[in-house]
Parts: sequence; C-alpha cells; structure tokens
Amino acid sequence: MTQRSLASRIVLLLTWQIIYEGVSSSSCKSLPCLYYSNTHSLQAIEISSSKVYSVVPNLHSIEAVDVHVKLNLVYWSEAQPNAIKRLNITSGKVEDVLTDSNLGQIEGIAVEWESGLIYWTDYTNQRIEVAQLDGKNRRSLITQEIRNPRGISVDPRNGYMFWLSRGSQPRIERATLSGHNKRILVNLTRPFLFQPNGITIDFSGNRLYWIDARKRLESIDFNGNNRQYFKTLSTSSHPYDIVLYGGVFYFSDATRQSIGKIDQATKQSLGNYTGLGSGLSSSNVLGMAMFSPLRQPKGSSACHNNGGCSHLCLLLPVGSQCACPTGVMLKADGKTCDNKGSSTFLLFVDKTQQALYQIPLVSDDSSVSRIAMPLPLNGVRSPVGVDFDPVKGRVYWADGYRDEIFRAHLNGSSQEQIVDRLRTPGGIAVDYVGRNLYWTDREEIE
Repeated sequence: MTQRSLASRIVLLLTWQIIYEGVSSSSCKSLPCLYYSNTHSLQAIEISSSKVYSVVPNLHSIEAVDVHVKLNLVYWSEAQPNAIKRLNITSGKVEDVLTDSNLGQIEGIAVEWESGLIYWTDYTNQRIEVAQLDGKNRRSLITQEIRNPRGISVDPRNGYMFWLSRGSQPRIERATLSGHNKRILVNLTRPFLFQPNGITIDFSGNRLYWIDARKRLESIDFNGNNRQYFKTLSTSSHPYDIVLYGGVFYFSDATRQSIGKIDQATKQSLGNYTGLGSGLSSSNVLGMAMFSPLRQPKGSSACHNNGGCSHLCLLLPVGSQCACPTGVMLKADGKTCDNKGSSTFLLFVDKTQQALYQIPLVSDDSSVSRIAMPLPLNGVRSPVGVDFDPVKGRVYWADGYRDEIFRAHLNGSSQEQIVDRLRTPGGIAVDYVGRNLYWTDREEIE
C-alpha cells in the first residue's frame, strides 16, 4: 500500500467519523424528502430513490417532527427528559430549542414558516404554546377547555391552526394562530374507537384529513363541514401520523415499523417503506414531515418584519396581532411588550378552572392593556391561596386537592413542590423581607 493511498483511507475514515460524531450522518440528496421519527433516531426517505438515511442517531423517545423548508431546519420532540430540538441540515448542527422543566410530553409540532414561529401541543399539561424558532419569547395560547392535544397543523394563508384532542371527548378543533376564536369542528363519538392520531392539510383543496385508531381516513373543510369518509387502512396495524404530498398520502405505522402510501385520486395502495425501525423491536415509526416547498405555500405577509411587534407576531384570518411572552403585558399601542408596566399586577386563583391568573393593576391612563392571563403551570387541581415573591420573581400557591404548596416563575419555569403532607391548606403569605413563608392549615398558622 502506497503512502498516498494510506493517507487517503485515513482521510476517508476521519471524514466518516466527523460526520457521524457531528450527529448528522447524512440526509437526502434531492427533494422531496420525508423526515420521520423511529423512537431512537431521526431518519429520512428520499422519495425519488426510496433511499433511507439515518440523519440523527441516538435520540431519546423522539416523537413529533416538522420542518422549516426555507431555513433548512428539522424540529422534533423528545421525552426522558421532555424537550424540543432542531437540526440545521446545512451545517449538521443540533440545538436545544426548549428544555424547560415545565414541558410535558410534546405530541405535535407545527412550524409556522411565514412568521418564523413554532407551535406545539403539550399532551401532559393540556395546552398549546408558541415561541420563536429558537425557543425564545414562549407564550401559552390555549390552556382552558382543552384535553390531551396531539397532532397540530397550521395554515398561515388563512391564519388558523388545527389540532386533534384525544381522551374521553375526542375531537378536531380550530383556532386562530393567536389562540382566539377556538371552536370544535368535529366531535368524534364513541371515544375508544375514534381516537384521532394524525392530521394533515390539503392546501389545494382546503380540507383537513385525519386518521383515527380504527384506521379510518376522513376529511372535512376548514369550517368543519362536508365530512367525507376516504378509506380504511386495512393493511395498517397502528396508523399514527399522516402527510399529504403530490397527491399521495404517506402514513406511519407505529407497530409495523413502516410507512404506507395511498393515491389520493384512486384510493389505491402504492406500497410501503418497510424495515424502518433500525432493527430494534422497541422502535416505533411515529411523527413525519415532508421537506418540500410545496408543503409550505406562500401565506399572509402581515407578519413580515415581525409586523412591527416587539416580540411575537401572530397571524389572524385577516391581518395579525402582536403578543408577548407569558408573564409580560402588551401595551395599549398593540405592538410593544412592557416589562416595566407588568411589574404591578394582581394574582388570583380560580378553582373551577384549576388555574392561576395574572392581571395588571394600572391607572386609567396607563398604556398597558388589561387582560387576565392564565399562568402555564402543571398539575394545578384546586388552588386555594396565592402570593408572590418580588425578590425572586416567584409565585407561591397552595393546592387543596394535593394538600401541598408549590412555587414557580410567572412563565411557568422552575415549578416545584416545597411543602407536602398538609391537611387542609388555605391562605398563603410570603415574607419577602425576612424570607419566610406562612400558610394556614385548618385552624393553624405555620
């Protein structure tokens, strides 16, 4: 072996190691490219060649997947611990987007490509949230009257988001991308048979398609009308997610470690991609996203240049609305988030809604708007007392159902239990000077 050939082999070996250890081993060489999760890794299928790529290996319970085509980004959720991460396809760099302790199990992610935002469903904490693409300026949008949300899709052309709710009252719901005007599009009766799993938008036909636990694929229009049965996926064992591209439905089968294809026009099967579980029996093919400009058509331009907003610009069916991170108030100019103005506020509890709320205390001529906002807290059951520590910026509350006292920051981060085994907690008071906490428990003060 010549010195030159030996050097070439060493370079090739080092190159392979750099690519692999840099996390992104490879990806599709042409578009469209179907990214999917198989529990332990992020993988991709090049549609033109059917070649399978291992993109990011050695992950922890990866589930939801979505992409930002223009910026060459792939997003996914992980469990153990719960997190949202992303890959820059160009550089191969993997970044943490959100790793806060108050994240629950994320079962749906949707990239809003016009405004540069990510939306996600928190199945554990039963809420929908939004943040900028890097995870900054996080805001809780829907926290009330929502149960076990899973898949989510967004339509920046019309200013709507659509999501699936599971549990005892499964349904398909819609709201504006600001989280307002929430409405039920379809009530799915007989819950254990009709649990919806995956949702996709037909942008050309302005319809929503979803697949349920009975393997039924159905559709409705954006207003919840004209419901149509499409097909029963008799060859699937456990359909989980679905994507429409180029007149073909791609659906993941969690237990068979495969992705099937169905022609939209003829409803005929076009075969399957099989053996996608990396040889591990514990691998399930779950979330998917098609990387193609056709899956992210041009939408509203109302949030270009961030719509003049200081923080978040959220699209509406007509125009847009500025919004602030949770815990920060929006000034009356409708554009600017006012950290200083939000330092004077009232905290109160609502046992019926199982929530804590924040509302600003401002004079009549103040520029801060007066909107009560629920705090994004986990597992609140029966709040009975609340107070605030202005030194550390933490809210304290007693829970009469759990017989415990908790604390967290106003944005929901760093939530923790600090007192347990109470009998009947009631009022609570923070001595922020002496750094003591007082509470009532039945007829005692502690």
